[in-house]
Amino acid sequence: MLCFSGGVWETSVGVKEHAMPAFELAKRYKSPIHKLLRFFERSRDRWKAKCQAAKARVKRLQSHTAKLLGSRQRWKELAQQRAREIEELRRELETLKT
Repeated sequence: MLCFSGGVWETSVGVKEHAMPAFELAKRYKSPIHKLLRFFERSRDRWKAKCQAAKARVKRLQSHTAKLLGSRQRWKELAQQRAREIEELRRELETLKT
């Protein structure tokens, strides 16, 4: 349950949320409260959407980075293996020439 006491909203679990009483809002803003509510809700919703999009982008980039690092490691190992094979073949060629 949510109740208001002395400028603080309290829930039944004891969480406190600070809020301005309606009479203080009227003093600070000239616009009607119903318009302010819609404005603040839209502002909050846009902020949340922007934050969620940024988090999704970060997650996507981290995944992409992990895949690239794995691929890079596989190619590096393959290149080292091929270099060893080339070196062995060169030694074998040298022994055949002599």
